[in-house]
Amino acid sequence: MEISLQSSDNAKIVSDIEALGGSVANIELFKGKKNGHKFSVGQKVRLIGLEDYPEFNGEEIEITSIREDGCYGKAYYFKADNPAIATQLNWTYEYRLEAF
Repeated sequence: MEISLQSSDNAKIVSDIEALGGSVANIELFKGKKNGHKFSVGQKVRLIGLEDYPEFNGEEIEITSIREDGCYGKAYYFKADNPAIATQLNWTYEYRLEAF
C-alpha cells in the first residue's frame, strides 16, 4: 500500500504500523514536474510557519525534488541534516519555505 502521512505526529503512526508487523519506507512517491515553482532542486531553504511541527521552524533543508501539487499549492520533497525531521516529514508546501 502507498500512502502519504499528513498528521501532527507521523512518527507515531509509523511506530504503530511497525508494531502491527508492517513496514514503512520514506520515499518520494508523488513526484511532479516543475511548473511555476518558486524554488529549485538542490536549493537550500528554511522551514517556516509549520503549525504541527513548530520545533522545525527555522531549520535549513535542501529541496530534493518537486512533489505533485496538493490542495494547498505547490510542494517539494526535501532532506535535512537534522534526523528528527526525517522521522516526521519529507515534503512541504511552498508557502512553508523561505529563501535565505
